[in-house]
Amino acid sequence: MLLHGVKTVVPELCRMVIGKINFISSLFYKTLQLCYLEFAQFDFAKEGNRKEVMGVDIGKLLKKLKNQIPAIHDLKLQTESNLHQYLIGLGYEANKHNKCVLLTVTTSPNVWAKMVVYPSLIQVDVACSQEPFKCNVEGMDNLTALLEQIRHFLLQKTDYTAQIPEIGTWRFDHCHFNIDGENITLSGKDFNITFESAVGEFKRVYSKKMDNGRNVIRLEQILIPKKPLSEVIQELLHQEIKMI
Repeated sequence: MLLHGVKTVVPELCRMVIGKINFISSLFYKTLQLCYLEFAQFDFAKEGNRKEVMGVDIGKLLKKLKNQIPAIHDLKLQTESNLHQYLIGLGYEANKHNKCVLLTVTTSPNVWAKMVVYPSLIQVDVACSQEPFKCNVEGMDNLTALLEQIRHFLLQKTDYTAQIPEIGTWRFDHCHFNIDGENITLSGKDFNITFESAVGEFKRVYSKKMDNGRNVIRLEQILIPKKPLSEVIQELLHQEIKMI
């Protein structure tokens, strides 16, 4: 009876001890993560507060980037539409799982768009990392011209019978907000550093290889406006959205 009790208790004790060890290990790992995040927070709002990471003087880089014109790339927009039913009627094949019809268009060597047409909405993704749209009048004019081109490309599929709202009403869901150091000479190894600003925003600074062979420094932040395109453009033009 005693041996039977020992055989029962010992494995249970082992399981309890192992569980405690796993819990402590997990807690220790999370503590290390928190320490690392705390260490990685760079407060660039304070003058003279420079951190050098991987041989890169981040504070110095940000000061050089401050006077550059910001831009946006990798855009995601959406709008309601009945285009889907027309495309199906024209023989376009829909994905069996999500019923979407995929269309693409290339407007220049560095800019192309993907249109995912669902039964009641259109999602438009614009890839332009090599040629971002600058946040000035010329850049926003180029963006609206591109989106108008996409809208008419879709409308032409149905001889302008489908309903696709004006681009100013399209919901701007996502983009990468960036500043490129176009006149900054970059030497040494490539780098990619993510940090948290003084106001809790996560940003990334990295070396970007361009198609022309140049290496530029890019400061980048993800924006998720979820507002009409017209509103976002006005905010960008009036510098209501800032990077530095």
